Amino acid sequence: MAGTVFAGIARRLEGKVALITGGASGIGEATARLFARHGARVVVADVQEELGRAVCDDLRAGGAPAAFVRCDVTVEDDVRGAVDAAAAEHGRLDVMFNNAGIVDPARSSIVDYDAADFDRVLAINLRGAFLGTKHAARVMIPARRGSIVTTASIASVGGGMATHAYTCSKHAVVGLTRNAAAELGQHGIRVNCVSPATVMTPLATKHIGLSVDRETLEGMASAAALLKGVVPKEEDVAVAFLASDEARFVSGHNLVVDGASTSSRLPFSARAGG
Repeated sequence: MAGTVFAGIARRLEGKVALITGGASGIGEATARLFARHGARVVVADVQEELGRAVCDDLRAGGAPAAFVRCDVTVEDDVRGAVDAAAAEHGRLDVMFNNAGIVDPARSSIVDYDAADFDRVLAINLRGAFLGTKHAARVMIPARRGSIVTTASIASVGGGMATHAYTCSKHAVVGLTRNAAAELGQHGIRVNCVSPATVMTPLATKHIGLSVDRETLEGMASAAALLKGVVPKEEDVAVAFLASDEARFVSGHNLVVDGASTSSRLPFSARAGG
């Protein structure tokens, strides 16, 4: 699948150690597999133990170093332990990908919104990213190098595209990214986030709740993009560039990966009357 797309690209993460939260499925799993193909030693952190161990078993079967650690990103001891496990196993941590996240039940109105749902989404999407950034920085600062990347969303650049909690959490992730980049840059650590449009991951399809197949859902996502001819996949959001030395002067950036869907409500030809 992605192997053909990236076959001609050099192993841009050769020898790097990468910790990926939420790495058992969806974008996290695709990133773990892509990082491994680029030569990284991967540590998958997730609460989905069976799926996470299966991903690592598959990577090891293909000759890639990979390990699983159970981690609830809302629990600081879990995040600290995952970072320490990666650093102890490999003697370093080069890449932290804060990818774990959830979506909340859709609500028609803020009046009907459950505060407990709001708190839970922020606990995972924002607190989890904060803790991952904090503890990655703790081990990266002495080494004076590292790349921290967090999954945001196109909901980070506008309103009306997602629920209140999800939108708030992703806007906040961008703020966290910029603030952390300002502080950690003095230690040679880059901090960025990536904001994908809807990719039909298991999380997204469960949230949408439509009883149609993935191909149909992907067609819907592709139709929403102004860039035609590409069906967005998990691999398109995987962050090998931001994690690699090719992005050595990129920090504090929110990389929007959306096929131009947030750049305009209408194609240029329609706006121009063409």
